[in-house]
Formats: sequence, C-alpha cells, structure tokens
Amino acid sequence: MENIEKFKVKFKGWNPRFFASYEEAMGFIEKANVVLDDFWLVKVYDDGKLIKKMNSFDFNNIKLKAEFPKTFTFTSFRGSDVKIILEKDTNSIYDIIISVAVNNKQIANNIKANISSFMGTEAPNGVFLVFINPNNNRKTAIRLNDCPKLLKYLFYIGKNRNLLEDYI
Repeated sequence: MENIEKFKVKFKGWNPRFFASYEEAMGFIEKANVVLDDFWLVKVYDDGKLIKKMNSFDFNNIKLKAEFPKTFTFTSFRGSDVKIILEKDTNSIYDIIISVAVNNKQIANNIKANISSFMGTEAPNGVFLVFINPNNNRKTAIRLNDCPKLLKYLFYIGKNRNLLEDYI
C-alpha cells in the first residue's frame, strides 16, 4: 500500500517535511518551536494548498509593547534620505500615526498611514506605508523593505503581521 503524505510543513529556510495527518504536522511544529530560539515562519499545505501560516510570535502569542515616539532613518531605493517617526498607535492593526521627512524636508506630521502592498503585474514589489501627503493631497507610499528595522519593529508590535511576515 502506498504511503500518502498529505500535509507539507515548510519552515522558511528549511527543506519541506511531509506528514500523513494535520495532528502530526502540528506536533512537528510544536517540537521545532522548542528548538528554534529566534523568529520563525512556517506554512502548512494540505494537498498542495496553503491552509495555515504561522510564525513564532503568533504561535507563542507574543506581542511586544510599542514605544512611541520611535525614529527610523534610512536611504530609499531611489536614493532619498528618509526619516520616519512612529508617533502613536491606532486601534487598527493596519494603521499607525507617523511623521515623515524626505531629504530633510518635512512632508507629513502626525498623519495616519496604512501598512499595505500593491497588487498587479505592474505593481512594485514589497510592503509600504501609504498616506495622503497633506502638501499635494496625493497618496504617497514609502517602501518598508528599504528599512528592515522599521519593517521588523512594526511586525513585532503586531501591525499587519499576515503581510509583514513574508518580508522579514
């Protein structure tokens, strides 16, 4: 009789492991959690279809306490010097209040920014802070991939983890 291994467990950076039952797959993840002492991301597939994504923070129910204000400075992929200050939290996992300066010019103060990504074949790859620029009333997007420390911090404090975990 053929041994069918239906559930695939794929830890980021590891070769996939296969299991006959969901319970066996979850047991493996629990054992791996004890061994892994840093951030981990795992995807569970049922017959090739993604059924669950977990990471060490969700699995262990960890959410770090956010500190505000918190400043991040970096150079964007277009060469601009960017300074983002996380001013305060919101009640939404998708939004945060920020102030932004680009090339030492203040462009937004205490404005709500959404953590999102763009879709489509022409869309830029990555995750972004998107806000309405008060100077020209246009949507402005700052690529979080350009500042891994900011991206990780937003993830660690519980902001849009489903999206951010794929970019850490």
